[in-house]
Amino acid sequence: MYMRTIPQGSTISNISKNCEITYVHTINFINRCTKLGIVSDERHGRIKEIKLTEKGTQLADLIIKVDSFLKDNSIEELVESKDK
Repeated sequence: MYMRTIPQGSTISNISKNCEITYVHTINFINRCTKLGIVSDERHGRIKEIKLTEKGTQLADLIIKVDSFLKDNSIEELVESKDK
């Protein structure tokens, strides 16, 4: 959710450092997200800036809501409410 906290975008290197994953893994993930329309990239000379698209922002917001819900509720509560 690092990208959701930075509306102006970030570099692949910064994303990699903040998410504590390798640079190569970050590039591969960003490429997949770009194909899905979740992020966009813009070159500024040698720097490639990555930003969430509208679709990416909506997805990030949804993930934050699900994460918050799961922190407030146990799995057992979720299963019980589904069975009712």
